[in-house]
Amino acid sequence: MSQAKTREDIASTIIARSLEDGAYRQELLNNPAAVKEEIEKAMGQTLPNNFQVRVVEETSNMVYLVLPPAINSDEQLSEEQLEAVAGGWTLPCMFGSRTIHI
Repeated sequence: MSQAKTREDIASTIIARSLEDGAYRQELLNNPAAVKEEIEKAMGQTLPNNFQVRVVEETSNMVYLVLPPAINSDEQLSEEQLEAVAGGWTLPCMFGSRTIHI
């Protein structure tokens, strides 16, 4: 039985390949549609036409912090949403030569 891949699993696979294959990395930076195709393959489904992907490359003096969509404070999370966030999350960031996990 195949387990569904999470967003983190898919991102990790793409990032790992980009670290090993310079041409692939450059393709991701130059053609974000290629990332969308990779995500669709990994998920086994087609994403909506208006789904966008942005690929950026951190440098030693530039770090990107990606915020999740804002949640309306009046809304309650469904049981499925609560289950998805119950395990918490890790944010790997590069600061100089050190990786930190928040």
